[in-house]
Amino acid sequence: MWGPCVALLARHWAPRYMARANSFMLSTFAVGWIVASLAGRLVLSVDWRIIFMLGGTSIIAAGLSLFLLPPDKARAPKAAGAVAPDRRIGLRDIFAPRHRKFVLLATLQNACQMGGFWAASSWIPTFLVRERGLALEQMATFILIMYIGIFFGYQIYGWLADRIGRRNAIALAFFMDCLTIPAYLLFHDATLLFCFGPVMGMSIGAVFGLSGAFYAELFPGEIRALAGGFCFNVGRLGAVVAPFTVGYIGQTYGLQAGIVTSPVIFGIGLLVPLFLPETLKRKAT
Repeated sequence: MWGPCVALLARHWAPRYMARANSFMLSTFAVGWIVASLAGRLVLSVDWRIIFMLGGTSIIAAGLSLFLLPPDKARAPKAAGAVAPDRRIGLRDIFAPRHRKFVLLATLQNACQMGGFWAASSWIPTFLVRERGLALEQMATFILIMYIGIFFGYQIYGWLADRIGRRNAIALAFFMDCLTIPAYLLFHDATLLFCFGPVMGMSIGAVFGLSGAFYAELFPGEIRALAGGFCFNVGRLGAVVAPFTVGYIGQTYGLQAGIVTSPVIFGIGLLVPLFLPETLKRKAT
């Protein structure tokens, strides 16, 4: 749903608020995760199937979206060579010569974000239990407060992106990830690292929210949903490869060596925005 949501926001929000709107939209992922975690604690002792029944409440969201969201009417293309609104949009349109570079770089950027995020969020809790002596009972709470930090991080970086630019805010988030994750390797106090979870969380998910405004302004309106959705979701390959790689390295060379791969992935992501244009001054159509 990410691509269509970004395209809708680009239709109805002023560019100067675009990053905040997109960041808030995606930050509800963290809210949903927190609610699901709390629900699990309440119902798993009763019947695990209730969790799957709660997932069916997305039907209510579908109905609300249909009746409450404003219509997304097609607009005539303005740019030379733009796709006519009555023609079916396909992959050949987003890989047209004038879009190809941006599609490939934006996909790589999101692959780095996905890879670094899921590598860190999947293996740092295990690392804290095995290597830093954090009690297993505390782990659910650690993940909960980390996601609270993620939620507020979305808002902070969205606000920054509307002031210093999308590209600068994305680079800053990647840079902070490169700084905060190594703290789990440098410090040994389990309590300190437990409390550090929200600080790490503030930057670790920020690029997800910022990508919405960035991609919406990077691509013209006629291909915005498909191009943005392609870059975001094909980039999920990073979420498949990175946790597996961290786990393999951890089994072979130790979990500390595996955790190092996460800031390395984020470091690669830090370089990608250098090859993409700043879009803050552009007017989303």
